[in-house]
Amino acid sequence: MPATHSAAGLVEALADESPRRRILLIQADRGRDTLENELTARSHDVCRVMAYISRDVPTLNTAAEAVVSRQPIDWVMLSSPAITAAAIRLFGDRLRRWKTACNSEAAANLLAAHGVQATVTSRSPSMAAVVEAMEAWEAARESHTGGG
Repeated sequence: MPATHSAAGLVEALADESPRRRILLIQADRGRDTLENELTARSHDVCRVMAYISRDVPTLNTAAEAVVSRQPIDWVMLSSPAITAAAIRLFGDRLRRWKTACNSEAAANLLAAHGVQATVTSRSPSMAAVVEAMEAWEAARESHTGGG
């Protein structure tokens, strides 16, 4: 089992298991080549297959726009660089009003490149780690403000 939920963690786990494996790597069309490159560099025979295509929506649909405009937003969870780029495109400056939680440095860096500082970035890419980072931020804020 990998020590961390990441490409590097998987590569390390496989390195400990076997000197060479044949691996079918199933990804989206936007899947990064990091894992394939690392596995190939360690002499694994990797076949990369695209399983689905991700398509960006050009704009929010009317119902989604109405909900976002009408409802107060406390947190925005950004779970990949592609989702971060879409959020920047779809929400623009509105992202500055919301607390943002990124599951990776790559997502946080993309956000920062567009002038928005991530409120929190989790230590690992799991959604449980993102929620933990959000809760820790809220708890720290509450302790500084005396509970409210």
